[in-house]
Amino acid sequence: MTHPSDTSAGAQARYLEALRRSTPEERLAAAAAMSAEVRTLAEAGVRSRHPEYGPDDVRAAMADILLGPDLAAAVALRRPGSGE
Repeated sequence: MTHPSDTSAGAQARYLEALRRSTPEERLAAAAAMSAEVRTLAEAGVRSRHPEYGPDDVRAAMADILLGPDLAAAVALRRPGSGE
């Protein structure tokens, strides 16, 4: 297994050993926390690029990012209050 270019081989080995010692529950919790952090960063990016967006606009932009525009539009049509 190769290590990331910004990580030394020793640091990567220590990380992998710590990961191996983790329980499945600990690994799942870490993955969930990282996922939430990535979403927070993506939302911040949307707000940075579009400071005029309100909360609904940010949610719509995130749906486009996460689902793709076609699926996001299809989901929006089924959302209560969407007019359909």
